[in-house]
Amino acid sequence: MGKYSKLGIHLKNSEKTILKLTFDEVESILGFPLPKSARTYQAWWANNADSHTHALDGWLAMGWKARVDLIKQTVIFTKKEKSTAIQQN
Repeated sequence: MGKYSKLGIHLKNSEKTILKLTFDEVESILGFPLPKSARTYQAWWANNADSHTHALDGWLAMGWKARVDLIKQTVIFTKKEKSTAIQQN
C-alpha cells in the first residue's frame, strides 16, 4: 500500500460513479495534507500512471479518473466504464 492508497480505497468503496470532493475532504481521507503542487498545478491531478505514481496509487488503480478545479479547490472523480467486448458472429 502506498501513501495515497486510502483515497483509492475510499473511491473503490463508493457506490457512486461520480464523486466530488474538496481538497480538505481529500486530506481528511488521506490523513495528511496534500502537497502544495496539488493545490497549484493541474498536472498533479493528471491521469497518467507512468509519471504520477500518486495517481496510480490514489485513483487510477481503482478504476477512477480525476478532474480538478483549482479555483474551487475541488476534484471530481469519475469511475471509468468497463469496456465490454462486442462479439460478432
